[in-house]
Amino acid sequence: MRKVLAKILDLLIPVAVFCIALIIVGSLVSSRPFGHDESVYLTKARSWLEGTPADQYVIYRPLGMVSAGWVLLHLGNSEIIIRSFGVVFGAITLLFIYLLFKKMFNRWVALGITTVVGTSTVFLREASQFFNDIPASGLLIGILLLLYIYYETAGKSKSVYFIALLSAFAFYLRYEVAPTLVVIGFLSLLILLPKFKQKTNASFTKLQTTLIVSIFLLIPHFLQSYIWTKDPFGILGLAGEVAGRKYIGDGLVDYIKWLPSETGGWVMGVTAILGIIATFTILARKKTLQNQENLLWLGGIGLLSFIIIGLTADAEPRHIFFSMTLLSGVGIASVYSLVKEKTKFLANLLITLLITNAVLSGVFHFEKTDSFFKELESDPYTLAFSEASNAISSDSASMNGCAIWSPVYRPTLSWYTKCNILPIGDEDRFERDYLVNSGKPYYSVVLTKLQESQISQNEAIKFNVDLTEVFRTNNLSKSSRGDLVVYRITRTDEIGQGNDWINW
Repeated sequence: MRKVLAKILDLLIPVAVFCIALIIVGSLVSSRPFGHDESVYLTKARSWLEGTPADQYVIYRPLGMVSAGWVLLHLGNSEIIIRSFGVVFGAITLLFIYLLFKKMFNRWVALGITTVVGTSTVFLREASQFFNDIPASGLLIGILLLLYIYYETAGKSKSVYFIALLSAFAFYLRYEVAPTLVVIGFLSLLILLPKFKQKTNASFTKLQTTLIVSIFLLIPHFLQSYIWTKDPFGILGLAGEVAGRKYIGDGLVDYIKWLPSETGGWVMGVTAILGIIATFTILARKKTLQNQENLLWLGGIGLLSFIIIGLTADAEPRHIFFSMTLLSGVGIASVYSLVKEKTKFLANLLITLLITNAVLSGVFHFEKTDSFFKELESDPYTLAFSEASNAISSDSASMNGCAIWSPVYRPTLSWYTKCNILPIGDEDRFERDYLVNSGKPYYSVVLTKLQESQISQNEAIKFNVDLTEVFRTNNLSKSSRGDLVVYRITRTDEIGQGNDWINW
């Protein structure tokens, strides 16, 4: 009877984890306008479908996100439909987390870490948007699960073949996972290989095939990189250069400062610190190391990935989601194992208390995230740019596209207007862009109090243009950036010659 109940739970709990995640994350999705990163990927995806401009897309942006956007645009272009990508992959991520820790430890530890991660601020906020950090992290966790199954079965499991697909998918969704994939491979060889060789009839055949297929699937990226940058690693280098670091390691300093509360919430932060302590403790004690390769493997991957990302990327909690998940899981599993040696009842009670605390914290995190999104949706500048986009679209509806010079909100403007979005440079740059976009109506978007360079009435003579107001907000004059104004641009030397945009 107990075995039957265990099998039922093994089926029902993963289904429940997936469905509950869909419901919770899905309820956070709203129809607020797309933000910067979302718009960048979507304008490129739409350009593949309709040939519309994608000026804001640059080559270090992963094509996997563009491909995902292309697929979703076949279903519709609403914010809710597009953001369903994050919802589905958020649920998949939690499912992989549960399955990994259930496989490596037990059901209690798996439920503990899944609840802690699923109720964290970083998960709730990121998974409900069209972002790549959570999906890529989920795929990496799936890779760890398949690797451990392969390790446990002495190389007999055919599921290892899926590692090639998950690795390629994770890489094309987020190029920055490349160092983490290397860390996973290196520490797997260093920590798991010795015991793997001791297993009866251990086989490397399927793993070798998987590695070959993985390399084959990544070849298109390195060819693309060589064609575009003359360097097979050029795109990866560009992705690192735009990290916005003040100095190498400033991200790591910030991450350490943010622990424990600002990297996903107190519960996730504290358990991750316990995971760091457990990893160093196991590494320092050879006797412990002989019996706890599992914890060292996960903790080592999480910690080394945490350090590498801190050294190479700008500091954002979403960048270390994968690391924090592993370290938090190791922290929970370590404490559970120590207490279980004394009394199993107390160990299970501690997990129950952890889950209860995480759920209570999660309610607060959910309400905070929901309020944050609602504030964005009602933000006066968000609403103003939405209205401005509609005004531009209506004014240029009969023409073959349009061109906009704007100092801010550029990818979002591009998505909602289908216009070319051009940088504001000097007069020579303006002249070149003006001529390249000949035949289209031209617009300038201006924030009246913004100090950055803009094509405003004060700059009209400098750029040899006349500006005709087509839209202005009425309620932002007292704000720090002032009113938002949209001007239609015509050339001073073309007026009266029949060459303004209306007659083109």
